[in-house]
Amino acid sequence: MQSRWVDRDANAAIDRFAAQGISPELALRVYTTRLLGGDAALVLHGGGNTSVKTKMRDLAGDEVEVLCIKGTGGNMGTIEPSGMAAVRLAPLQRLRTLDDLSDDDMARGQRGHLLDPMAPSPSLELLLHAFMPHKFVDHTHANAVLSLIDQPDGAKLCEEVYDGRVGLVPYVRPGFGLAKAAATTFDKNPKVEGLILDKHGIFSFGTSAKESYERMIELVSRAEERLKQNRKAVFKSAQLPQQVPPNDDIAPFIRGACSLKDAGGEGAHRRMILEYRSNDAILNFINGAELKRYGASVVITPDFTIRTKSLPLIAPTPQAGKLDDFKRAAHDAVTAYIDNYKQYFARHNARSGGGKKMVDPLPRIVLVPGLGLYGLGRSAKDASIAADLAEAAVATITDAEAIGRFQSLTEADMFDTEYWPIEQAKLGKEKALPLAGQVAVNSRSTNTVQGDIQNASISTYMAVNGDGYFVVEKPTGFSGSTPAFGCKNGFLTAGALVSGSSILNDSPILYLRHISSPSASGNASWRRTTTAVAATTFAVGSSLVAGSLVTRNVWANASGAPLLISYASTS
Repeated sequence: MQSRWVDRDANAAIDRFAAQGISPELALRVYTTRLLGGDAALVLHGGGNTSVKTKMRDLAGDEVEVLCIKGTGGNMGTIEPSGMAAVRLAPLQRLRTLDDLSDDDMARGQRGHLLDPMAPSPSLELLLHAFMPHKFVDHTHANAVLSLIDQPDGAKLCEEVYDGRVGLVPYVRPGFGLAKAAATTFDKNPKVEGLILDKHGIFSFGTSAKESYERMIELVSRAEERLKQNRKAVFKSAQLPQQVPPNDDIAPFIRGACSLKDAGGEGAHRRMILEYRSNDAILNFINGAELKRYGASVVITPDFTIRTKSLPLIAPTPQAGKLDDFKRAAHDAVTAYIDNYKQYFARHNARSGGGKKMVDPLPRIVLVPGLGLYGLGRSAKDASIAADLAEAAVATITDAEAIGRFQSLTEADMFDTEYWPIEQAKLGKEKALPLAGQVAVNSRSTNTVQGDIQNASISTYMAVNGDGYFVVEKPTGFSGSTPAFGCKNGFLTAGALVSGSSILNDSPILYLRHISSPSASGNASWRRTTTAVAATTFAVGSSLVAGSLVTRNVWANASGAPLLISYASTS
């Protein structure tokens, strides 16, 4: 791993943020935080955090010592100075004298000492940063480091790789207990350049933003070098069918199986959006004969649990020409997964004293041998995040198995993190849109004024409630090879949209265009606001931009008349 620090860019960050009244120290803290956040091998989707101890003026104009730390769940790759919460430092440091501190008291203390009450909530590791004496502190969930420590003998491997340069902290759930344990470990050897947190990640320290950042890069590089040594062959392949159906055939069955009947009435279901991933590394992983052992959990660091759940669903292997068999087997596998999840919840809810409310028991990661993996979520964003985390787990577990044997958190530790209110708060409380996860078809094939008014009303309602549209329409003519339409030109050919894959329908005269949502004015002018859509998105049966599945028979209904297809809450 190479340092991406560039003096010219660092100075430019100082100058740019100075115009906002930001000090050079905080400007460089933001600069290096972005460097860390821009590398998916270090952090993903709100993971990791950084801090700087500095001085600021409070509302009374008094200068006070503060700890500026990334807000919980914030994106390190795009963070702004406003995303670094400034917390009074002295009250935080005094908390170390306590023997215990409840989660509620910790949360109140964190927000109660904010310099700006409107700032984001500080990272869960706030107290760990506060208890370290260094001016700059960096924390990542580096894949290479996790491959070393997610092992039965992780501590021994770290001793071998770092030779006393870092302290080793046994696993403790993030919060006050972890902060105390980390401080105790540091006190045993204050000369260390960082800390390794078992089953969690790595910290680095420095007197400057550059020193702390480059120490992180150098420490992670040492782990990467160790992973290249004495590797053994991994994942002996299982016996699989010679021909496996493509994603276009399998995804609808996975999506159909991973749904729950809703209380909204007959036919109402809670449905998930799917994000499909497949490459050589993924196939090598999921095709292994021991997948049920090493793939039993994709939790490589604690906060994965809120996005991936504690266990993935390992689906049956599909076989070409036997889709009905796969459909039944997929439903059976999901039913078993749900039953197991309910038992897991009941077991650990009782252990922890009860009173917790079970989240939906559907999987968030599905592994399909011979085909690939799926990330699942209530929105396209959530599905994409789950898929990203699954890919990171594939890389991390592969390297762990190459030098030893992957070992995740215990089931109890996973549950305690998954159902920790402070972790669940990262997910926020997003409004569930009326058609979330659904594919809705609104045909404009009418011959009456009343019918046109009804369709326009439906379309406007869907648009102002945050939905997007795809129009499938037969062109009125051509100018050369460019189709023309009755509303506005700008459609792309289906063949172009799928980048050479099969077109959406058997008929090559259907075309697609994305129509963006309007402002909430209720005006149906959305028909005239068009934007192009990305290529490779629209293979038959696969997902729309947001992951809403469109099957062949839906498209086959477009026999020349336009169809509006909503993909609610998928952007």
